[in-house]
Amino acid sequence: MLIYTQYFLPILRSSQTQPEVRPMDKKMDQTEFPHHRSGGPVLVPEEWLDLLYKRSYLYEGLVYQDFLKAAVEITNSKIGYFHLFCEEQNTIKLTVWSDAVFPICTTSHTQHYPVKNAGIWADSLRLLQPVIHNDYPRQSSPDGLPEGHFPLTRHLSVPVFHHDQVVGILGVGNNEQPYGQSMGYELMKFTQRGYVIVEQKISEIVSHRNTRLEIAQTDTVSLLIKMVSCLTGAASLRDEYTSRHSQNVAEIAVRIGQQMGLGNAAILGLRLGSLVHDIGKIAIPSEILTKPRELNPAEYELIKTHVVRGAEIFASMDFPWPILEMISQHHERLDGSGYPQGLRSEAIVLEARIIAVADVFDSMASHRPYRYAPGIHKAIEELKQGRAILYDPYVVDALLSVLAEADESLWRLYPKVSFYDPPH
Repeated sequence: MLIYTQYFLPILRSSQTQPEVRPMDKKMDQTEFPHHRSGGPVLVPEEWLDLLYKRSYLYEGLVYQDFLKAAVEITNSKIGYFHLFCEEQNTIKLTVWSDAVFPICTTSHTQHYPVKNAGIWADSLRLLQPVIHNDYPRQSSPDGLPEGHFPLTRHLSVPVFHHDQVVGILGVGNNEQPYGQSMGYELMKFTQRGYVIVEQKISEIVSHRNTRLEIAQTDTVSLLIKMVSCLTGAASLRDEYTSRHSQNVAEIAVRIGQQMGLGNAAILGLRLGSLVHDIGKIAIPSEILTKPRELNPAEYELIKTHVVRGAEIFASMDFPWPILEMISQHHERLDGSGYPQGLRSEAIVLEARIIAVADVFDSMASHRPYRYAPGIHKAIEELKQGRAILYDPYVVDALLSVLAEADESLWRLYPKVSFYDPPH
């Protein structure tokens, strides 16, 4: 009854030899959902569904991420993935992965993967029912898999249905105990109920996005963008670096957002938020901002107040985008080590996570009043080391793709010394 598998692949490859697949018994197991994880029971499916229903979202990816997180937790698994399925083209759109995958594998924002090229992890799509692989090393394909793929000892995948149509595939892996039939069907029941909420949240996001798009297309918003650009330009009279930095961050953040597939209205809000992300520095004495030496601890603490000061400047304005959060959260980090609130992961809005990566890159690729630029190579190294720890892995991967495809319009923003290879 058990099927075997060895590796979980966020960046997928075809399987030349498919092991024989034996589908599970059609009978639905009605027993209570088991918990194997040490440290006590986690939230039960009903509690996860309730959390998913009550939470508000700005972007589809965040909904899918929480949907997957719930599935990983309730099955006591360590890794997981959720990918959308296009029945008309018979392709899988690589969508989201669990956090444990990020240290090993990079993400993809637009890749469509033909089902015919997918390995046994996609058998649940072919059979339209749960499929279990509990010990694949005993039946690995003859050609093996490339070095560096995420190890998978056990794997359970289910097709995700909505209105009697297959809309995706969700897989979990590396439970400390073998996956059983009851867990497979309980996961399938959870995904069917959960995806109803997912679709509801997606509809809310689309409605909100359309509203933002209508607002973004007005002359008022166009005028606002011009005013903000003038405002950041005027800031150069007292701090030329901050003004140039804000313009650069906006350019990079917009390119990241486009790479991640954000809509035009979201991109417009991202540009606006990026332009004013450091606006609070107008409340910082210019002699500190332009100090030609490294800041002392007291001066650094004063500099850190710029995020709160900046949010206060726009506190009375009602934006169709989370501008206040972009200003106040762009120094927050996924692990809670940032400031001013020590927010973690999903508590930080996506736009702020994008600006954070663009901000770090531009800061390290540019000269500062107290030091020369460490360089683009050092900036990339910092972001790679902090990927999935400090910085959103999807955002970092999007920036790396942007840099790989960048032309002169981006590179001209940085001093030539920034391109030199770092000394070994």
